[in-house]
Amino acid sequence: MKKVIILMLFLGCKFLWSQDTTNPNNDFWKFVDNYRYDNNNIKTDANLTKQSNDIEVQRMMKSFYKARFDDPVAWDKELYLRHQKWVQRIKEGIARKKEMKPAIVVSKIKEKIDAKYGVNYSEIVSIPYYLKVKIIKIDDVVWKSKVKKNLKAKQSILTCQIEEKIKGNSLLEVGDEIKINYLKWWREECKQPLKVGKSYFIPVTYWWQYDEEEFPFTFKNFDDGYYGIYPVDKNEISVSRFFLGSEKKMSWKEFKKSFTKKYVVEKLQGDNQ
Repeated sequence: MKKVIILMLFLGCKFLWSQDTTNPNNDFWKFVDNYRYDNNNIKTDANLTKQSNDIEVQRMMKSFYKARFDDPVAWDKELYLRHQKWVQRIKEGIARKKEMKPAIVVSKIKEKIDAKYGVNYSEIVSIPYYLKVKIIKIDDVVWKSKVKKNLKAKQSILTCQIEEKIKGNSLLEVGDEIKINYLKWWREECKQPLKVGKSYFIPVTYWWQYDEEEFPFTFKNFDDGYYGIYPVDKNEISVSRFFLGSEKKMSWKEFKKSFTKKYVVEKLQGDNQ
Protein backbone atom coordinates (compact mmCIF):
# COMPACT_ATOMS: atom_id res chain seq x y z
CA MET A 1 0.00 0.00 0.00
CA LYS A 2 1.28 3.44 -0.84
CA LYS A 3 0.15 6.77 0.54
CA VAL A 4 -0.85 9.24 -2.16
CA ILE A 5 0.54 12.75 -1.71
CA ILE A 6 -2.41 15.06 -2.13
CA LEU A 7 -0.93 18.55 -2.06
CA MET A 8 1.00 19.08 -5.26
CA LEU A 9 2.73 22.32 -6.11
CA PHE A 10 2.27 23.81 -9.57
CA LEU A 11 5.92 24.91 -9.68
CA GLY A 12 8.27 22.10 -10.57
CA CYS A 13 5.57 19.45 -10.36
CA LYS A 14 5.97 16.66 -12.91
CA PHE A 15 2.68 14.85 -12.70
CA LEU A 16 0.51 12.82 -15.04
CA TRP A 17 -0.94 15.79 -16.87
CA SER A 18 0.46 18.11 -19.52
CA GLN A 19 2.90 20.81 -18.47
CA ASP A 20 1.61 23.19 -21.17
CA THR A 21 -1.77 23.89 -19.59
CA THR A 22 -2.30 27.09 -21.57
CA ASN A 23 -2.67 25.19 -24.83
CA PRO A 24 -3.37 21.50 -24.16
CA ASN A 25 -3.29 19.33 -27.25
CA ASN A 26 -6.78 17.88 -26.97
CA ASP A 27 -9.52 17.52 -29.55
CA PHE A 28 -12.16 18.87 -27.16
CA TRP A 29 -10.78 22.43 -27.36
CA LYS A 30 -10.80 22.12 -31.15
CA PHE A 31 -14.55 21.51 -30.90
CA VAL A 32 -14.87 24.59 -28.68
CA ASP A 33 -12.92 26.70 -31.18
CA ASN A 34 -14.85 25.36 -34.16
CA TYR A 35 -18.19 26.04 -32.57
CA ARG A 36 -17.27 29.46 -31.35
CA TYR A 37 -16.35 31.03 -34.67
CA ASP A 38 -17.35 30.96 -38.30
CA ASN A 39 -15.82 32.89 -41.19
CA ASN A 40 -17.23 36.14 -39.78
CA ASN A 41 -15.58 35.53 -36.41
CA ILE A 42 -18.88 34.85 -34.68
CA LYS A 43 -21.00 31.78 -34.20
CA THR A 44 -24.54 32.02 -32.91
CA ASP A 45 -26.54 29.53 -30.86
CA ALA A 46 -28.47 28.60 -34.01
CA ASN A 47 -25.26 27.73 -35.85
CA LEU A 48 -24.16 25.64 -32.90
CA THR A 49 -27.44 23.77 -32.78
CA LYS A 50 -27.66 22.72 -36.42
CA GLN A 51 -24.13 21.41 -36.94
CA SER A 52 -24.00 18.27 -34.81
CA ASN A 53 -24.74 14.81 -36.12
CA ASP A 54 -24.51 11.61 -34.08
CA ILE A 55 -20.93 10.77 -35.03
CA GLU A 56 -19.78 14.27 -34.20
CA VAL A 57 -21.49 14.14 -30.80
CA GLN A 58 -19.79 10.80 -30.10
CA ARG A 59 -16.46 12.45 -30.84
CA MET A 60 -17.35 15.41 -28.65
CA MET A 61 -18.19 13.08 -25.78
CA LYS A 62 -15.03 11.02 -26.12
CA SER A 63 -12.77 14.06 -26.42
CA PHE A 64 -14.44 15.66 -23.39
CA TYR A 65 -14.12 12.42 -21.41
CA LYS A 66 -10.45 12.04 -22.36
CA ALA A 67 -9.58 15.64 -21.48
CA ARG A 68 -11.17 15.32 -18.05
CA PHE A 69 -9.71 11.83 -17.50
CA ASP A 70 -6.15 12.64 -18.59
CA ASP A 71 -5.71 16.12 -17.17
CA PRO A 72 -8.61 17.61 -15.17
CA VAL A 73 -6.58 20.41 -13.58
CA ALA A 74 -5.19 21.52 -16.94
CA TRP A 75 -8.74 21.45 -18.34
CA ASP A 76 -10.03 23.74 -15.56
CA LYS A 77 -7.08 26.07 -16.01
CA GLU A 78 -7.58 26.19 -19.78
CA LEU A 79 -11.25 27.15 -19.41
CA TYR A 80 -10.34 29.82 -16.86
CA LEU A 81 -7.59 31.27 -19.07
CA ARG A 82 -9.91 31.28 -22.10
CA HIS A 83 -12.45 33.25 -20.08
CA GLN A 84 -9.79 35.77 -19.05
CA LYS A 85 -8.76 36.21 -22.68
CA TRP A 86 -12.40 36.60 -23.71
CA VAL A 87 -12.89 39.36 -21.10
CA GLN A 88 -9.79 41.14 -22.36
CA ARG A 89 -10.93 40.86 -25.98
CA ILE A 90 -14.27 42.44 -25.06
CA LYS A 91 -12.55 45.27 -23.16
CA GLU A 92 -10.25 45.98 -26.08
CA GLY A 93 -13.09 45.85 -28.61
CA ILE A 94 -11.50 42.94 -30.47
CA ALA A 95 -14.46 40.64 -29.89
CA ARG A 96 -18.13 41.44 -30.33
CA LYS A 97 -20.21 41.41 -27.16
CA LYS A 98 -22.53 38.73 -28.53
CA GLU A 99 -19.60 36.35 -28.96
CA MET A 100 -20.30 33.50 -26.58
CA LYS A 101 -18.24 33.07 -23.43
CA PRO A 102 -16.04 29.96 -23.49
CA ALA A 103 -18.02 28.45 -20.59
CA ILE A 104 -21.26 28.87 -22.54
CA VAL A 105 -19.76 27.14 -25.56
CA VAL A 106 -18.69 24.28 -23.30
CA SER A 107 -22.19 24.10 -21.79
CA LYS A 108 -23.71 23.95 -25.28
CA ILE A 109 -21.46 21.03 -26.17
CA LYS A 110 -22.35 19.30 -22.88
CA GLU A 111 -26.05 19.77 -23.69
CA LYS A 112 -25.45 18.00 -27.00
CA ILE A 113 -23.72 15.14 -25.18
CA ASP A 114 -26.55 14.85 -22.64
CA ALA A 115 -29.19 14.89 -25.37
CA LYS A 116 -27.61 11.80 -26.92
CA TYR A 117 -26.35 9.89 -23.89
CA GLY A 118 -28.76 10.88 -21.10
CA VAL A 119 -29.47 13.45 -18.39
CA ASN A 120 -26.37 14.41 -16.32
CA TYR A 121 -24.11 12.27 -18.54
CA SER A 122 -21.49 14.95 -19.23
CA GLU A 123 -21.39 15.93 -15.55
CA ILE A 124 -20.86 12.34 -14.44
CA VAL A 125 -18.15 11.47 -16.98
CA SER A 126 -16.29 14.71 -16.20
CA ILE A 127 -15.10 13.16 -12.90
CA PRO A 128 -11.64 11.54 -13.23
CA TYR A 129 -12.02 8.98 -10.40
CA TYR A 130 -14.84 6.86 -9.01
CA LEU A 131 -13.73 4.91 -5.96
CA LYS A 132 -15.11 2.68 -3.23
CA VAL A 133 -13.22 3.60 -0.08
CA LYS A 134 -13.27 2.84 3.64
CA ILE A 135 -12.86 5.84 5.95
CA ILE A 136 -9.94 5.36 8.34
CA LYS A 137 -10.18 8.68 10.15
CA ILE A 138 -11.75 12.12 9.92
CA ASP A 139 -9.82 15.28 10.85
CA ASP A 140 -11.47 18.67 11.30
CA VAL A 141 -9.19 21.61 10.55
CA VAL A 142 -9.41 25.23 9.44
CA TRP A 143 -8.84 25.94 5.77
CA LYS A 144 -7.02 29.21 5.10
CA SER A 145 -6.50 30.73 1.69
CA LYS A 146 -2.86 31.23 0.80
CA VAL A 147 -3.80 34.04 -1.56
CA LYS A 148 -6.71 35.95 0.00
CA LYS A 149 -5.98 37.20 3.49
CA ASN A 150 -8.52 36.48 6.24
CA LEU A 151 -10.39 34.00 4.03
CA LYS A 152 -10.92 30.80 6.01
CA ALA A 153 -13.51 28.09 6.63
CA LYS A 154 -14.05 24.87 8.54
CA GLN A 155 -12.61 21.93 6.62
CA SER A 156 -12.72 18.15 7.00
CA ILE A 157 -10.09 15.70 5.74
CA LEU A 158 -11.13 12.10 5.19
CA THR A 159 -8.26 9.61 5.33
CA CYS A 160 -9.47 6.63 3.32
CA GLN A 161 -8.23 3.31 1.99
CA ILE A 162 -9.20 2.47 -1.58
CA GLU A 163 -11.16 -0.80 -1.68
CA GLU A 164 -12.13 -0.71 -5.36
CA LYS A 165 -11.39 1.53 -8.35
CA ILE A 166 -14.28 1.82 -10.77
CA LYS A 167 -12.69 4.55 -12.88
CA GLY A 168 -9.33 6.30 -12.79
CA ASN A 169 -5.75 6.32 -14.05
CA SER A 170 -2.77 4.54 -12.48
CA LEU A 171 -2.08 7.29 -9.92
CA LEU A 172 -4.57 5.65 -7.54
CA GLU A 173 -4.79 1.90 -7.00
CA VAL A 174 -6.63 -0.51 -4.73
CA GLY A 175 -5.01 -0.53 -1.28
CA ASP A 176 -3.71 3.03 -1.54
CA GLU A 177 -4.42 5.56 1.19
CA ILE A 178 -5.97 8.81 -0.01
CA LYS A 179 -6.96 12.03 1.75
CA ILE A 180 -10.17 13.67 0.54
CA ASN A 181 -10.69 17.32 1.49
CA TYR A 182 -13.88 19.36 1.67
CA LEU A 183 -15.34 22.39 3.39
CA LYS A 184 -17.85 21.41 6.04
CA TRP A 185 -20.62 23.68 4.71
CA TRP A 186 -20.70 21.62 1.51
CA ARG A 187 -22.47 18.87 3.46
CA GLU A 188 -24.12 20.86 6.23
CA GLU A 189 -27.63 19.94 5.05
CA CYS A 190 -26.82 16.24 4.73
CA LYS A 191 -28.60 14.14 7.38
CA GLN A 192 -26.27 11.17 6.93
CA PRO A 193 -23.06 11.62 8.98
CA LEU A 194 -19.85 10.03 7.74
CA LYS A 195 -18.50 7.28 9.95
CA VAL A 196 -15.03 5.86 10.46
CA GLY A 197 -14.84 2.20 9.44
CA LYS A 198 -17.68 2.49 6.92
CA SER A 199 -17.38 2.14 3.13
CA TYR A 200 -18.54 4.71 0.58
CA PHE A 201 -18.73 5.21 -3.17
CA ILE A 202 -17.16 8.60 -3.93
CA PRO A 203 -16.66 10.62 -7.15
CA VAL A 204 -13.15 12.01 -6.62
CA THR A 205 -11.69 15.01 -8.41
CA TYR A 206 -9.17 17.79 -7.78
CA TRP A 207 -9.88 20.95 -5.82
CA TRP A 208 -8.38 23.63 -8.01
CA GLN A 209 -9.15 27.22 -6.98
CA TYR A 210 -7.87 29.45 -9.77
CA ASP A 211 -5.34 31.48 -7.79
CA GLU A 212 -4.27 28.88 -5.21
CA GLU A 213 -1.00 26.98 -5.58
CA GLU A 214 -2.20 23.63 -4.28
CA PHE A 215 -4.87 21.20 -5.41
CA PRO A 216 -5.82 18.37 -3.06
CA PHE A 217 -8.30 15.64 -3.79
CA THR A 218 -11.94 16.41 -3.08
CA PHE A 219 -15.30 14.90 -4.01
CA LYS A 220 -17.91 16.04 -6.52
CA ASN A 221 -21.00 17.23 -4.69
CA PHE A 222 -23.77 16.18 -7.08
CA ASP A 223 -27.13 17.87 -6.58
CA ASP A 224 -29.01 14.75 -5.54
CA GLY A 225 -29.41 14.77 -1.75
CA TYR A 226 -26.43 12.53 -1.08
CA TYR A 227 -23.91 15.38 -1.26
CA GLY A 228 -21.31 13.42 -3.20
CA ILE A 229 -20.72 10.50 -0.82
CA TYR A 230 -22.78 7.31 -1.09
CA PRO A 231 -22.72 4.62 1.66
CA VAL A 232 -22.07 1.01 0.69
CA ASP A 233 -23.36 -1.27 3.45
CA LYS A 234 -23.48 -5.08 3.38
CA ASN A 235 -22.66 -5.00 -0.33
CA GLU A 236 -25.66 -2.76 -1.06
CA ILE A 237 -25.75 0.86 -2.17
CA SER A 238 -28.58 3.39 -2.15
CA VAL A 239 -28.43 4.58 -5.74
CA SER A 240 -29.00 8.25 -6.50
CA ARG A 241 -31.41 9.19 -9.29
CA PHE A 242 -28.51 11.27 -10.62
CA PHE A 243 -26.74 8.17 -11.93
CA LEU A 244 -29.35 5.69 -13.10
CA GLY A 245 -32.50 7.77 -13.41
CA SER A 246 -34.27 6.50 -10.29
CA GLU A 247 -33.44 6.23 -6.62
CA LYS A 248 -33.32 2.71 -5.25
CA LYS A 249 -31.26 0.27 -3.23
CA MET A 250 -29.38 -2.35 -5.21
CA SER A 251 -26.45 -4.70 -4.82
CA TRP A 252 -23.01 -3.12 -5.11
CA LYS A 253 -22.09 -5.67 -7.80
CA GLU A 254 -25.14 -4.80 -9.90
CA PHE A 255 -24.61 -1.05 -9.49
CA LYS A 256 -20.93 -1.28 -10.41
CA LYS A 257 -21.75 -3.27 -13.55
CA SER A 258 -24.48 -0.80 -14.63
CA PHE A 259 -22.34 2.24 -13.82
CA THR A 260 -19.29 0.90 -15.66
CA LYS A 261 -21.30 -0.04 -18.73
CA LYS A 262 -22.88 3.41 -18.97
CA TYR A 263 -20.18 5.82 -17.80
CA VAL A 264 -16.69 4.31 -18.12
CA VAL A 265 -16.06 5.27 -21.72
CA GLU A 266 -12.82 3.36 -22.31
CA LYS A 267 -14.89 0.20 -21.73
CA LEU A 268 -17.75 1.15 -24.03
CA GLN A 269 -18.16 -0.97 -27.13
CA GLY A 270 -19.64 -0.16 -30.51
CA ASP A 271 -19.23 3.63 -30.64
CA ASN A 272 -17.54 5.14 -33.66
CA GLN A 273 -14.05 6.36 -32.91
